[in-house]
Amino acid sequence: MKINKKIPVFILKNAISILFNVHFDVFDYSKYHQDLPVALKELYEIDAHFSKDCSYETIHFFCNLDRFVKPDLLELEKKSFVFVHENQHNWACEAQLNSEKVYFNDKVEPEKSRFLDTDIDSFLTTFALQEIGFNLKYYFGFEYENISAIEAHFKKTEHIWTDKNYIYTEPLSYYLVDDDCLVMWAGMNIFATNNQEKYEYYKGILKHYEF
Repeated sequence: MKINKKIPVFILKNAISILFNVHFDVFDYSKYHQDLPVALKELYEIDAHFSKDCSYETIHFFCNLDRFVKPDLLELEKKSFVFVHENQHNWACEAQLNSEKVYFNDKVEPEKSRFLDTDIDSFLTTFALQEIGFNLKYYFGFEYENISAIEAHFKKTEHIWTDKNYIYTEPLSYYLVDDDCLVMWAGMNIFATNNQEKYEYYKGILKHYEF
């Protein structure tokens, strides 16, 4: 399946379809506020597909490193509402109805609060791929040394989302590998998959660090 790099949400949906061999039905947005950004509604539909019986204490797609605020917990009556926050609530990302902009609110160092120079589609795609990478890592994953050291071992590598900024980290890049693995390259280099055979193979040939 070829990934359309020009449309962030398509990147995300296609990557998930490839990694988990799932097909998403047409999404129904009618249950959400009509003025929410479409990308936010898309993630809610993806989250609902995989998290019907999950709580925030359960490992799932969008609650591993940072947390996606559930739709019924959005405070839409406020001028800006929080839709993603750090696990210890040290910072939050906020949006507004009828807007694609993202704002960063630092609760520990308020002077660092700022407008994030990005659109919500790109931000949520970066956030979601990070969370999926950590989700898979809890099952079959490890940290690796560098991307150049492992690319030679991959039969098929597709760059799906490269050099994207996210809060405090250095730019993040993501690769689909052999259609079963997700590689994240940044400060924390993660190799993750739900294919145990490929996990054992790559773990055996790559220099890595246990989580």
